[in-house]
Amino acid sequence: MGWQEAARRLWGDDWIAPLAEVAGINRRTVERWKAGDGSPREIIADTIIMLARRSGADAPVAGAVLRRMV
Repeated sequence: MGWQEAARRLWGDDWIAPLAEVAGINRRTVERWKAGDGSPREIIADTIIMLARRSGADAPVAGAVLRRMV
């Protein structure tokens, strides 16, 4: 699973804004990553992948909790 698929599992099809919020970065930066211009730091990518894998079917719940924690 890549970081984009993990983000989609955590926050659905509109995952750009939640990822930007959780990572504390500008939304345009995430849009550039999605377009292939750069990529998130390894710690960000690894963390969302791990969270999406561990939460399985409850990934949207985990994504919502993560947003609330920020």
